[in-house]
Amino acid sequence: MSDCLILWADQAWPKRSGDPKITLYEQGYQKPLGPWVIASSVRSLGLSVDVVNHTGMDWDQLWARVEPSLDQSTLWVGVSTTFNISGCFGLAGLRSQWRDVVTFMARVRSRSPRCQFIAGGYFALTLRRFNWWIFSGHGDQSIVAFTQQLRSGLLISGEDRVVKGDQNQTFLTTPTVWDPRVDRVRQGEALTVEISRGCRFKCSFCRYHLNGRAAGDYVRDPDCIREEMLTAWQQWGTEYWTLGDDTFNETTEKLLTLANSFEKLPFRPKLTAYLRVDLLESHPEQISILRDLGIHNAMFGLETLNRQNGQIVGKGRDPQRSIDFIAELRTKHWPGVGLHSGFILGLPWDQPGTTAREFVDWAVSDRNPLHNVSLEALNIMRPAWRDHWSQFNTLSEFDRDAEKYGYLWLDSSSPNWTNSNTGMDYTTALADVEWATIELFERAKNFRIAGFTWNRLYNLGIDPQELDSCNWKTLSEKYDLVQMTQDRHRLDSSS
Repeated sequence: MSDCLILWADQAWPKRSGDPKITLYEQGYQKPLGPWVIASSVRSLGLSVDVVNHTGMDWDQLWARVEPSLDQSTLWVGVSTTFNISGCFGLAGLRSQWRDVVTFMARVRSRSPRCQFIAGGYFALTLRRFNWWIFSGHGDQSIVAFTQQLRSGLLISGEDRVVKGDQNQTFLTTPTVWDPRVDRVRQGEALTVEISRGCRFKCSFCRYHLNGRAAGDYVRDPDCIREEMLTAWQQWGTEYWTLGDDTFNETTEKLLTLANSFEKLPFRPKLTAYLRVDLLESHPEQISILRDLGIHNAMFGLETLNRQNGQIVGKGRDPQRSIDFIAELRTKHWPGVGLHSGFILGLPWDQPGTTAREFVDWAVSDRNPLHNVSLEALNIMRPAWRDHWSQFNTLSEFDRDAEKYGYLWLDSSSPNWTNSNTGMDYTTALADVEWATIELFERAKNFRIAGFTWNRLYNLGIDPQELDSCNWKTLSEKYDLVQMTQDRHRLDSSS
């Protein structure tokens, strides 16, 4: 039995083997850190928390998994929504599954009459219609106060059942503690460790909290980070880490402080991190520091090959300059490091059809120094949602002032924007991304696994040397990655 339950699901549930339309992020496995940060905070009160992976489950399967953890003392059941796009409680399904949500709530209350329902993460508002408590912002401290009130039988405060997190500093020195008895971490599993919150930059498309904060703010104590990594290594042999940090190399001082702390580890961690190319070039001392820290996969956000687009979104320098510098990193400084960048289609100067074709031609050519790339369509908040959504979540510059950049809507409640300057619209951008994904799958002979996908596939049991040498198509032909992904998620339910 558990005092509290947190339900999480992965980004998607791949259904069909051998389908190149399935994106890289839908294959593999990695636990999102957020649910365990919340669980760790609640466990500090001496309460038990069951963190439930319901990826791929239907409602009956979810109930069969949850029911044994419920009793009269259960205080709340929570849903982490940020990555839960499909499946139970997923954004894609709630419009047609509202009866299932109501039935699930009734089932829970039949065993736990005092149980409250809460939701956190970026899409938490989708559950507000069911009279759930909605947690806005960082909830690792607000959940403690909420749980204490429930436990004491006190009236919970919150306007319209919304609990707003404050930008507290306690997380800087508070470790995230995993429970080896119930958290279902496998031997050697790659995990995520939080380094900092927020970002010193403010890219026009970004909706993350604490954008534009001062450099070096909200960075966790390095010894606290080291202790988390050491504990996981001692318990499970974890050496591969994804770093929860929007700009890991924001300052050289930060990297040096972490390097001094990491020197005390009895193992050499292998790190996957978001990095800014311009900072690496302007502070070349960071290259060797990152190498010594154990950089294994570097994630860049080039976003576009068009300089005018780059200037609009906050990446103002000539993209070719960044590409040339990445080529130097690959050949001279970091020959064994996986280099990946994300790109966005639908930015103000992107053309329907043409931009995607030019991007693919570049990506598969020897002009591209990256080991892998990903492409996503620009998502802008529909006008009908802006005012309501902004009360609980951060909006991007494009969300707030889309019309300034030429984006218009025939229907303000539809996600389908149209760029009045180029004729590109959201539907076309999605179609072009799908076409480009298939083309890259078929044509990118020079690609290998890099970026966040590396850790996700490693967690399926694929050998690191193979991940460092195979391209995506070769790996997909050798392994049934869809089945392996499904089997890995099912392990969480069977253990």
